[in-house]
Amino acid sequence: MRKRLQSLCLLAVMMVMGISAWALEKNSAGAYQIGTAEDLKAFAELVNGGEIHAWGQLTADIDYGTEQTMIGCEANNFYGTFDGQGHTIKFNFYPEADGSALFRNVGASGLIQNLHVIGTIMTNKKYGAGIAAWNRGVIRNCISEVNITSGISGDATHAGIACVAYQGTFITN
Repeated sequence: MRKRLQSLCLLAVMMVMGISAWALEKNSAGAYQIGTAEDLKAFAELVNGGEIHAWGQLTADIDYGTEQTMIGCEANNFYGTFDGQGHTIKFNFYPEADGSALFRNVGASGLIQNLHVIGTIMTNKKYGAGIAAWNRGVIRNCISEVNITSGISGDATHAGIACVAYQGTFITN
């Protein structure tokens, strides 16, 4: 009986994981449609898991709350396209490590556009920004209304749009 119960629990976990993996849908052009906080987290996990050239489109304003999953990570920069389509993402980050932004790492072919972000970042770490912590790509037509509160005296590593803009970065409008 115990072994059967363990098997049923494992099956239930696998079903939940399968459901969450399928929650994110692509449109006919191949763009992931992001309309909820769960979709946004699933997109971030997809990119962070290795689908670095993913194409995401917001379909609604999103309140990401205190979810801390950012798009792009140290191992997998975001090289895809993210089109906010004029929508807003609200978030509140409380990072425990350097580098806090909706997009943590953006690679050279990464494109973030038509996005409005609002929220707060409260940190005792470096590199907090509204759009990207480390950026090598293109950010255009974006608005950042993110309040950053840093406990590091004299630190100048925070920014409204991008903290670190490497050679080749292009930020416009």
